[in-house]
Amino acid sequence: MAIAAGRHLAPGAVFLLVLCLARVEAFLQPPATPVIPHALTDAQGLKQCTNFRAVATLPGSRTSSLSRMHMLSLRDNFFAAVDEELKTQFPPGQGDISRVRAFVESCKAGTVPPSAPTDLPYFQPSEEYVPGLTAKPWHDPCSFEWVRGLEEATPIIQEELRQALGQGQDPQDFRADSNVMTVMGAGWTALRLQRLGLWNEDVCARFPRTLSVLASLPIPFAVRGVMFARQAPETGVQAHSDGRNFILTLHLGLRIPKEEGACWIRVGGERRSWQEGKALVIDTTFEHETGNGSTEDRYVLIVDFWHPDLSVEERAALRSFYDLRNRFEGRGGVTEGGKVSPQGSERGEKGKEGGVLAGLAALFGGRRQ
Repeated sequence: MAIAAGRHLAPGAVFLLVLCLARVEAFLQPPATPVIPHALTDAQGLKQCTNFRAVATLPGSRTSSLSRMHMLSLRDNFFAAVDEELKTQFPPGQGDISRVRAFVESCKAGTVPPSAPTDLPYFQPSEEYVPGLTAKPWHDPCSFEWVRGLEEATPIIQEELRQALGQGQDPQDFRADSNVMTVMGAGWTALRLQRLGLWNEDVCARFPRTLSVLASLPIPFAVRGVMFARQAPETGVQAHSDGRNFILTLHLGLRIPKEEGACWIRVGGERRSWQEGKALVIDTTFEHETGNGSTEDRYVLIVDFWHPDLSVEERAALRSFYDLRNRFEGRGGVTEGGKVSPQGSERGEKGKEGGVLAGLAALFGGRRQ
């Protein structure tokens, strides 16, 4: 009964309740009976609970009943907060976000919805799926008004990157993504200006001119990332899908080895090469992979942005969803809406107003996307 009541408590109170009950459980059981080795912290539990597919069904044989209940309570709290936020932000008659609500339901279920065209060649959506969006592996860069301005600013971005590399920021500051290392491989590393919708204070301070270029263009930044990406010689990224069909990705060639055909990216069934100063726009929900068969590093600027089929209201609703996810997982920083979260757990995502963060809020805060 106490556990059932705990479902309605705040996350911190739930954690204390679970910890106390775990200690009682350990005291009552004989020494030979295994007990949970430790209680999950709220942040740890929520990071697992918002991994929707992994936590939709938690096997009791591998997780103690108390830890499992704690994680499910945190997960329930997260989705309750999402529901409340969407109701507040979009009351009846204030914008159609039915597709985002369908997205939330598939996230809750942890499964790809039946409406997803999984028979489309190379298309590999995840449970984080918005129905009704155009699905094709390659998009024409000319169809996005801001891409030309970004291409024209390539020399500015190249020079700032060259200066950064000359100051020893490679490989120390270009880091592998430990979450997907088996797919990306050690040869792919990134220096992130933005991650999960949060701008990185330390990195942005090193690239003020690049940041000014980005801020001057009507780029509908999404909630995944903006980064300089490096591919080391004789390495490649394995075939995979990023799963989120509501985000498109731009690659701007910055430093591309001259050997013809040595550097390439395959999206769907088509392989193309990067060119310096030219953009490629792709849907990474489709299976894709890269290769660098040259003897030089390859550098591109990656910008994730909203799928053009999304309405303004849908973009705002999705941003609210991921802003809540960041807060539940303990991240902090500046979001596209210019809000500064008081928490921060990743290097450079410091929750304080002032300095570069205040500048970021001023640069990006007033934009409707």
